[in-house]
Amino acid sequence: MSKCPYETEYWDPKYEEDIAYTCLHPPMKTPDEDGENRCIFHSKREDKDTENFYKEFKKLYESGDHNFTGFIFPEDFDFRRLKKETGSLKFVDAGFSEALFLCDVNLSVTEFLGEGDTNFKGAKFTGKGGTNFSWAKFSSEGGTDFSGAQFSGEGRTKFYMARFSGEGGTNFSWAQLSDEDGTDFGGAKFFGEGETNFSSAKFSGKGGTDFSLAQFSGEGGTDFSGAKFSGEGGTDFRGAQFSGKGGTNFSWAQFSSEGETDFRGAQFSGKDGTDFSWAQFSGEDGNNFTHANFSGIGEVAFYNAQFANGTTRFSKVLFGNIEGANFNDVIFYCPVSFDRSKFKKRVSFINSVFHDTVEFIGSNKTDMSEENHIFSHSFDFEVDLRNMTFSTPDRIIFNMVNLSCARLLNTDFSGVRLGQVNWGERDPEEKRLIIYDEKKADAEGSHREVSYIYKQLRVIYEKTGRYFNAGDFFFGEMEMRRRQADEGSIIKALLYLYRLISGYGERPIKAFCCFLGTPVLFTLFYFFSGLKNSPRMDKNYINYDVSWSLPFFDLVFWKDLLNTLFFSIHNAVLGRTFTTLMPEGIVSTVLCIFENIIGVIFLSLFILAMNRKFRRTKD
Repeated sequence: MSKCPYETEYWDPKYEEDIAYTCLHPPMKTPDEDGENRCIFHSKREDKDTENFYKEFKKLYESGDHNFTGFIFPEDFDFRRLKKETGSLKFVDAGFSEALFLCDVNLSVTEFLGEGDTNFKGAKFTGKGGTNFSWAKFSSEGGTDFSGAQFSGEGRTKFYMARFSGEGGTNFSWAQLSDEDGTDFGGAKFFGEGETNFSSAKFSGKGGTDFSLAQFSGEGGTDFSGAKFSGEGGTDFRGAQFSGKGGTNFSWAQFSSEGETDFRGAQFSGKDGTDFSWAQFSGEDGNNFTHANFSGIGEVAFYNAQFANGTTRFSKVLFGNIEGANFNDVIFYCPVSFDRSKFKKRVSFINSVFHDTVEFIGSNKTDMSEENHIFSHSFDFEVDLRNMTFSTPDRIIFNMVNLSCARLLNTDFSGVRLGQVNWGERDPEEKRLIIYDEKKADAEGSHREVSYIYKQLRVIYEKTGRYFNAGDFFFGEMEMRRRQADEGSIIKALLYLYRLISGYGERPIKAFCCFLGTPVLFTLFYFFSGLKNSPRMDKNYINYDVSWSLPFFDLVFWKDLLNTLFFSIHNAVLGRTFTTLMPEGIVSTVLCIFENIIGVIFLSLFILAMNRKFRRTKD
């Protein structure tokens, strides 16, 4: 007895091996164009009898033999008729691998169950009216496999509110969903022990792709790595929930639809984190992550991702993953906003490039408390902004942000708009703001780089009239220069004296006290080194011996002391004296010259410090 020549192999998850499939159905009398006599199910003839096909298919369905591998469903075949005649449709261990559906497929509210899997691997759906699996239930223990399937009709591919719960997971890897009216997985639920796999899938229908309110809770996680989203209607993941333990993977995904890529309100809580590394966002209407919530343990990774066209919004996003958020090496060609977002843990933007407007803006409230800031206040979670590049610094805004634990090395902040920034508490010993990088400078030897950061911050704050903090940054700039390893010892010594005397010109009171203390100190020196009256005067020398003179505090003693103080003040302030006293001996002469030099220095530093203060206006 002759048989249909159709043969192939398909994967059987129950036995975990490829199973050979040989068609046992009788061949048709009329051969196909290639001369092969195939059965009614595998015949490629366009004029094959649809009614006969339906009757034979119905017999198979009712017999429980649901292996339809490679079947070619004619254009007029209708699953709704089968449902009407048999009641609700239930397929057990359904095998539709490599099947070709020339007809519209409407399997809404259909159940796919069994100990094996539901297999649509490599199936092709080309019906003009689209494909409809809305409200279908896929609960086969071996999982559901649409890998490599192609949806290319003129209608819409619908998996709206479908349920995928098999232990073997759900596989749409390398599937091509290009129906003209788009693809709809809105409200679909993917759960069970296995993985939800859309890796390398292509969504290119003009009507866009809809995963809004979908739930991905399979323990194996969700994989969209390498997936491509194009078309005119945009990509919609609004309100989607990704909670599988295996995390969510969108690495290398491409979002290039003409509409918006929309993740508004999406929740990513998988234990292993969320991965958008190397993803490309180039949709014309931009990208929207507003109100998205990233939690769980693993990292939120946008490493090496690229954002182009439109505007990218991360407004009011919560980044709460324990391992933090990674935006290293990301390139933003378009405007991006992190308006009122919250980074609760570590966050890194190392080597990121911003070519357009950037907004790091906390709450619009004036309260500088932690809940109104973008970045965490904890020193356990660094904010790493090193090596960032701003092509248009005048469009970069940091306002209501906490940078008390931020790394800023090798990022050029010149021209950046800094609003209300929390740099942490003022150091009680230094009595100034100390940026986080200074606390790392000794261990890293980065004093020169930190000095440059301080200089940039000083210039920004001076231009915006915030002179009080500008003074702190100038102090830090000079302090880092003093502590540079390659700075000469003489320069270091001079800078140390500059710091000691006037706080690098930021502490006029210290300079004034030093200036006042100079005559007092040198009065004591003169008192015991010796002063004499001018040759025209007959008075004795002022030259006391500590060992015997000090106990006798008589009137002459106090008079000589006041005359010596008067002489010292004249010498320190004016560089000369208008009294009758003059140095006696080499020691007093040297002291006089030394006091004059020190007095001029202290007075100059005091005037310089006061000049800096008078040129500034209070905050």
